[in-house]
Amino acid sequence: MKTTLITLAFLTFTFSSFCQSDTCLCEDDLAAPVAGEFQDLVFVDCGEPNLESHFPNFTDNCDSDLEITSVVNTSTAETTVLESLNSFGNLEVNWSLLIFDLDEVDLQFFELDSASIDYDEENNSAHVYGRTISTSDPSAILDFDVHLIEASSWDEWSNLDRPTSYRDDSGLGADHYEDWTYYLIGSNSTLTGQGSLEGTLLTMAHAPSSDYFGYQEGFAAHGFSAQNGSGGWFYCSGDLEYENEVSQIIAAGDLVFNYQTCTQTTYDVQITATDDCGNSTLVTQQFKTDLSSFDPENCACQIQGCTNPEASNYNPEASVQQGTCVGCLGDFDENGNRDTADLLTFIGFYGCEADCEGDLNQDGNVITSDLLIFLSNFGKNCNPD
Repeated sequence: MKTTLITLAFLTFTFSSFCQSDTCLCEDDLAAPVAGEFQDLVFVDCGEPNLESHFPNFTDNCDSDLEITSVVNTSTAETTVLESLNSFGNLEVNWSLLIFDLDEVDLQFFELDSASIDYDEENNSAHVYGRTISTSDPSAILDFDVHLIEASSWDEWSNLDRPTSYRDDSGLGADHYEDWTYYLIGSNSTLTGQGSLEGTLLTMAHAPSSDYFGYQEGFAAHGFSAQNGSGGWFYCSGDLEYENEVSQIIAAGDLVFNYQTCTQTTYDVQITATDDCGNSTLVTQQFKTDLSSFDPENCACQIQGCTNPEASNYNPEASVQQGTCVGCLGDFDENGNRDTADLLTFIGFYGCEADCEGDLNQDGNVITSDLLIFLSNFGKNCNPD
């Protein structure tokens, strides 16, 4: 993993005069501010996240103003993001998990909802885990927890004391198989049902049982397309519970992923709260980019939020609509229209310079640019979503 130190930033967002508190004498005040509850590790959206919104609240025994300062140490590392394939032969279907011959239920293809892969080079292993959702029944969910063991290069794999080869369903691997990594699926790997599959617990095992093929990782290694990824066959057995009907199953399947290499940012933050008398408290937090905020197809940053400019919570940075739009830009009385009553209300906001309700373009104040936005919507009905 490649890690790069990027920047060291100093942020100060609340100031005090360091004068003596009205309620405490400094010679008597030896108590430092107290931090409220906070998370040690917070996952934030890609882009330019608002770290301060996750900082703890501080209290002080003297009720004095507190100076809050922070030092942010930012680093980046290349991280693998997993995604589904978009076809199976001539069939157009998004899938990462395929279970064959499930005669008991009409479930076969499962699309990736979320996934992560962690590598343990010291133990020649990897851990792939996440969630898949049935393409035929969105309420049918299988969580996978797959332990990949005995990582081998081609030289190691091809010289084991048993017959081995590489799997190449697409014919794309002939020029690449010597660069792949080969694993076995560990016997502690499982598929666990949620939703309409709640109660399902399937134990996974490597396939084929002869270990002739491995779970393969590399360019075109899953055997379906010319992309970086991984994949391999498995057996599974156990209780399959679907819509409250329980079956004992023994089945085979295929687990495959395409890979994208995205840059994950880590922010190590030291936050200091200081009271009027100079007593201070230091806490540390770490923030990491949430990998789900990347587009898995190209690692572009996807900021989720309201993308409708007419909504009151419109986020111009958002690229993914969540259905979270509320209200209507300029509809101050929330009657579904931008009318004369709203114009009169806006006039009352005009000239505001801080925390302004009429700040329609979110630039911190209410001026002519906000008036022009309001007038462009004047008389229009609202349709936030």
